[in-house]
Amino acid sequence: MSNEDAIKKAMDEGVAAEDIAADLADDGVLNNSHITGILATKENTSAIEKATEAAKASHNSHSCSG
Repeated sequence: MSNEDAIKKAMDEGVAAEDIAADLADDGVLNNSHITGILATKENTSAIEKATEAAKASHNSHSCSG
């Protein structure tokens, strides 16, 4: 399927024009590859937030009062 056909199909299925553009800008192929980057960023952010919270909790439980 050509990109033209894929774009038409995506538009017919209600995919937003900006999502189509982002996907094509990513690697020139309409294959939702841009989503992988978005999901990876969200997963990394979530992991960083969890690690930060764990570190804060650990620090608070080991802090000395005096």
